[in-house]
Amino acid sequence: MESWKWRGRFYLQRWPSARAMRVLRDKVRAATARSKTERPVSAVVADLNPVLRGWAAYFRNVNSGRKFNAVDGYVVHRATAHASR
Repeated sequence: MESWKWRGRFYLQRWPSARAMRVLRDKVRAATARSKTERPVSAVVADLNPVLRGWAAYFRNVNSGRKFNAVDGYVVHRATAHASR
């Protein structure tokens, strides 16, 4: 965490920790594992939606735009790999 000054006031900069990112990636990896390729993509998406929505709701009040973009890219990568199998 760091702080920055804007118009004479200090604001705290916070974002999801590396551990929070790792736990979310682990959950996405588990849902899109190679052992689950027989499941339709719609079922995988239905499993991932509550996880991603909960994570986003928890971290929406912090400066996490870059982290959200990283998660989005990772989920798209894993979902497309799962769909292509």
